[in-house]
Order: sequence, then structure tokens, then C-alpha cells
Amino acid sequence: MFAFHGQQSICFSYDDRDSLTVSATQLVAAIDELANHLQDRQVTIIGHSQGGLVARNAFTIERIQPLVAELDLSLVTISSPYAGVAAADHCALPFARAISLGLVIPICKAISGNKWYEITYASDFIREPGTLIGQVDDFIKIVTDERDTCRRYDDKNRCVEDDFVFSAEEQYNPAVDSSSRVIPVEIKAGHSEIVGNATIKPDKLITILQQQTIMRATPVSKTAALDAFISMLYLKK
Repeated sequence: MFAFHGQQSICFSYDDRDSLTVSATQLVAAIDELANHLQDRQVTIIGHSQGGLVARNAFTIERIQPLVAELDLSLVTISSPYAGVAAADHCALPFARAISLGLVIPICKAISGNKWYEITYASDFIREPGTLIGQVDDFIKIVTDERDTCRRYDDKNRCVEDDFVFSAEEQYNPAVDSSSRVIPVEIKAGHSEIVGNATIKPDKLITILQQQTIMRATPVSKTAALDAFISMLYLKK
């Protein structure tokens, strides 16, 4: 989609079961390496869901491994649970560990991986998210109201899989939202819908990115070509 609009993009891959702090450190190293090959010093980092937590953590003053490259950064996060993942609350409760005879920890780790405690409301990762570095000019924080959304329909247009993953409450955190650089955007959209999948086009996200000048505007002469391109990318039968 960015290439269609004449913009360069690259994907950062990480182990989503690893520690979020470790993944953020890897992201910093990747961007420092990438910067050696860039002429344009303006870079936008976009993260969805857990990727948003990783992205924001990468660019905080408190990091032991700070960003070295001199870049002008914009940060965009989408549907990220900044208040912690509610479904993991039991992993942070001392009494739950006690009554389970210590089995809660290995169970939580088996389900979530090494990040099992970081995603809980009680972790320092959530409670003390840190301050953004000065290189981050703005932080567009997209919150999705995922209530009553659907990820997949059957051939009779009945919902067979909902698209609710995180509540809006899970996506708000005063320690994150209080920054003057935060540009809040809340929209009614499912967790998968917002970024698109094999049955849903990410029209809402494209609109937001263009409104916020992250993605260039589509020339009127290319509107039809864009619609065809999006259908080819996302609506795979």
C-alpha cells in the first residue's frame, strides 16, 4: 500500500513469544542498522497490537540500549493494550499463584511465552512505560472499539468468528496518553479489520493514515486503480 503511494516501507519481524523488552531492543538495533542506508532521515514506525507495545518501548529515554541513529521519528500504534491484557490478569495475582501451588506461572508462560508477565497490568512494562525520546516528533495512537465486530462471515453473511480482542479500556493508559505528543484517534473497528485480512479491506486505517499525513493522499486519477489493488491484496478467495 505504501509502495502504491510512492513510499518506501520495510517489515520488522520478531518472535511474538519473546520478551517484549528483548523485541524492542532488537527493533532499536534494526533501525540503527537501517539508518546507515537511508538518505531520508524521517522514519515512521507503525505497530499493531503487541507490535505497538514493542515499538513504543523501543523509543523511550529509559532504555539501556538507546537509539543511536539521528532520525526524525513518528510513531503510530494500533489496537495496542497499553493497560495490560485483561485475559492475563490472573498471571499477575499472587493469590492465584498460591492456590494453584505455583502452577499459574508455567501455565501462563506456556500460553504467552517469555512475555507472560510483561503483558499483565502489574508489570513495570505496563505501569512504567517510560518517556518518549526527543526524536519522536509525534505519536499517533489509534484505539479500536472492537465491540460487536466480526472477523469472518459464512456464505449466508452470518458471523462465525468475532473480531474482539482488546477492549478500549485495555488500550488506554494515563502514563502513555498524557504525553503532549500523543494524537489520539478512536474508531469503531475490529482487531483484524483495522489492518485487513483475507476477507476485510483496511479502508479505515488507510483513511486515518492519510488524514494524519503518514500515507500520501491518493490522486483522483488513481482511485480506481487503488480499489483494484486493495481487492487484489486483501480479498483473497
